[in-house]
Amino acid sequence: MVRQKINQDRVEAGTWGKQRVEQQIAKYAQRHGVAVSTFSGLQEAFKHNGSMEMFASLSYACYLEWDKTYGWENDMEAEYMKEADLEFDDTETDVSKGCFARLFTNRKNETVKALNRIGSEVYGKKVKMKQATNEIDQHNKKVQERDLHWKLLIRQE
Repeated sequence: MVRQKINQDRVEAGTWGKQRVEQQIAKYAQRHGVAVSTFSGLQEAFKHNGSMEMFASLSYACYLEWDKTYGWENDMEAEYMKEADLEFDDTETDVSKGCFARLFTNRKNETVKALNRIGSEVYGKKVKMKQATNEIDQHNKKVQERDLHWKLLIRQE
């Protein structure tokens, strides 16, 4: 009985997290020039547009924007727990991520993999981000803004 309830809670949290992650990726893609309002719309747009601009927009939506939002998984966990009327017990722990935060991180990774499957199947390419170490201002030897340091790496398969 208890195990069944835990499994049910996990499925509900996973579904909630997947929906939130998909909404956020679509929102980030909009921010980077892709005219979509839903994740399914983003998937369809990607199937029909394999331009470098689309790959770059997806890279920002799937990787860089999430990196800018440090602790997003913990924030999402807190939001879910509040909505589901759940709370942690008072036991002290060394864990930096709760079970829902880890679950939401997994849902985000699965969602990005779904987009990469489209890239692989339709275009034979995957979207990857890698920080470019060679983009340093030669005059003052300072690293430029983080956004300028990220380069799109498209790995041919």
